[in-house]
Amino acid sequence: MEKFCPKCGKKISATAKFCPHCGYNFALRNNNQSISTPKVSREQAKPVKKKRKGKTGILVISLLVVLAAAGGGYYYWNQNSSQTQASQSTKSSSNSTSHRQASQHSTQKSESSSSDDSVEEVKLSNDIGPKESAAAVTYFAAKNDIDGWKSMTNSNDLKVDLSTDDDLLNSLSATGQGMAYVISDDGNSGDRKLVYTIDKDDTINIYSLPSDYDPDSTYQPVKSLPKADMIESINDHHYAFAVKKLQDKVTINQ
Repeated sequence: MEKFCPKCGKKISATAKFCPHCGYNFALRNNNQSISTPKVSREQAKPVKKKRKGKTGILVISLLVVLAAAGGGYYYWNQNSSQTQASQSTKSSSNSTSHRQASQHSTQKSESSSSDDSVEEVKLSNDIGPKESAAAVTYFAAKNDIDGWKSMTNSNDLKVDLSTDDDLLNSLSATGQGMAYVISDDGNSGDRKLVYTIDKDDTINIYSLPSDYDPDSTYQPVKSLPKADMIESINDHHYAFAVKKLQDKVTINQ
């Protein structure tokens, strides 16, 4: 049998101890090929300790607690944020409403002021005509609470009858210039007969007679005053605008 030299690779006798070609010592080969039992290290020999499941459980629980705390904190923050936004929205809405109301109030006040100014600018003059005089006497008598006159200011057809009736004139203590001005709401004055006369010096005499007055009796005027004083009072109390409106509803019957 033959074998190969591990050094030069040539065939030699199987019983040869040395290679005749390169001098390789086959005894060294046998020593190298001998298998030695390796020592087992203490570390490998030591049994591996199993990790306790308890530590893992604690870690899991701790993680859950942290997550729960984080979730609770987020919920609390979210709730506060929502409440803050709602509060700001309500406050903004309230401010907007207040601003709008203040603006409306200012506008109304401005309009009212403008209206008042326009009313105050209207004045009656001393040389007013018959219709304006009738409206002025009616409004003045109503504002002075002379019986029966107040309802006349609401008339849509304020009639003035120029009367020279002797029975009527004879019952008046101040007959003026022989002409009585009888006021009615389209012929109706309730249970009163509303009359005024004008003297030569422009004194206005205002009466409130019973509707069934006694011609044999003499009635005194409820109010007598100069025409200029009556007009001044109307202007001072800012009634001129209302008087001019009432004037448009006056009809004079001769």
